[in-house]
Amino acid sequence: MSAQEQIQAAQLEAAHALSNILTQQGILHAFIGGFGIQLLGATRPTEDIDAMIDVGDPREIIDRIQDLPLLQPSILILTKIKRWAMLSESTRPRSIVKAQMDLEDIKYLLRWLAQHKEKIDFAGYEAADPKRLFDAVRQLVQSGKRDGNTSLLELLFSVLTEEDLAKIKDA
Repeated sequence: MSAQEQIQAAQLEAAHALSNILTQQGILHAFIGGFGIQLLGATRPTEDIDAMIDVGDPREIIDRIQDLPLLQPSILILTKIKRWAMLSESTRPRSIVKAQMDLEDIKYLLRWLAQHKEKIDFAGYEAADPKRLFDAVRQLVQSGKRDGNTSLLELLFSVLTEEDLAKIKDA
C-alpha cells in the first residue's frame, strides 16, 4: 500500500469514527471539500477531512460531545502556525483566506494558552525537523512586528518558555 493509500485509509477510518459519534448524538453532518470529492472517487490527495455539521450554535456541539479527543492546545497551535507560515506569503486568494483564518485561530489559541497558564510545547510536537517549527514562529514574530501587532507579540511571548523565546530571538 502506497503512502497516499495509507493516508486515505486512515482518513476514511477517522471519518467513520467521527460520523458514528455525530450520528449517536443525533447531529446531522456531511463530508465536504477535498475529502468529499475523494468519497466520490477522485484521486486528488487532501490533507484533512472537512465536515459540515448542522447545529444552531457552534458551541452546542461542545455541550453535546464531551468525549472527542482534541490535540493539546499547546501543540495544536504549532500545527496552525506551521500552516499559516506556509500560506502567509501566497498571492492565491484561497490561500490568503486560509492564512487569515489560521491567524485568527492562532490568536484564539494564544489567548487560551495565556488564560490557562500553559506554554507552547515544541518538544511535544513530533516533527522530523523541529527547526522548521521555530522558523514558522519566527515568521509569525516578523509578521507581527511588520504589521505593528503588539498584542499578538505580547501574547506569543507570554506563552513561550524562556528557552524557546531565546531560540526564536537568536535568529
